[in-house]
Amino acid sequence: GVMSIAAYMAQAQQNSASQMQAMQQYLQGSADNQIQAQQAQLGFARDQQVAEIEMALQKAIANGELSVRQAELQFEQAKKGIYEQAYRDKEMTSLTAQDRGIQNSAQMVGLMQGDAYRRDGLLNQNLTTRDQTVNDINHQLNQMKYETDVNKGMANSQYNYGVAGATAEINANMFNQMANMS
Repeated sequence: GVMSIAAYMAQAQQNSASQMQAMQQYLQGSADNQIQAQQAQLGFARDQQVAEIEMALQKAIANGELSVRQAELQFEQAKKGIYEQAYRDKEMTSLTAQDRGIQNSAQMVGLMQGDAYRRDGLLNQNLTTRDQTVNDINHQLNQMKYETDVNKGMANSQYNYGVAGATAEINANMFNQMANMS
């Protein structure tokens, strides 16, 4: 059962080839694990970033809603105040008209119209103020939503760029080690 030199050489070559293959598989597996580890780390960082961006937006939305409610409240209080003042003005106009003996005259109608114009002007001004405040808040929130989308996009780009870079670097190291073996 003495093996011929040719058979021995063939066997040795086969062993060396399968050892080489095993080594390459090990290096490939090791590289894959490193890539997965990098992906997980970069993914965690990205998710944290996105969560912070989202939280900032939610906070802004909550503050915006609060500001809108405050604007509504101020509007209602001002409206009540305007109507109360208008009622007092009307009472004063009636008393004045009685004092002057001009009730039910064109002059009294003129005075009452003046009161009504003043009241309507104040009501319109109040409405405009509220609408402007609400529009400003909505504008700020839309701006914030846009920035949130941009920032989330950047976080994803950073993640993809990081994964691509890590993958390239790890694979380059693996191929260098394989080249050094052969």
